Amino acid sequence: MNGWLKSLVATACIVIIAGGTWSAFGKMSHWGGRWAEVQRANDQENERTASNDLYVKCRDSLHSSALGEAKRLRDWCRQNDYITYAEQLKAEGAPN
Repeated sequence: MNGWLKSLVATACIVIIAGGTWSAFGKMSHWGGRWAEVQRANDQENERTASNDLYVKCRDSLHSSALGEAKRLRDWCRQNDYITYAEQLKAEGAPN
């Protein structure tokens, strides 16, 4: 009888531990999916902010007729459609 009771208690413990583990993994996967969703939204917001910062930087480069770094910045801005070719030429002092 003693061996039978020990087996019953051991089986009950295994079932309880397995059920708790199953429940914990289910909750973790739910929160993991939610965390990924929040992270994706944060990444999109950071991308928009970075894009807006680049737009402002490109627009500010139009007020300088300097060559060198400012010209490279204007070239990059034009290639990435932040400014037009005409705006770039005007900033660099080219005749209309």
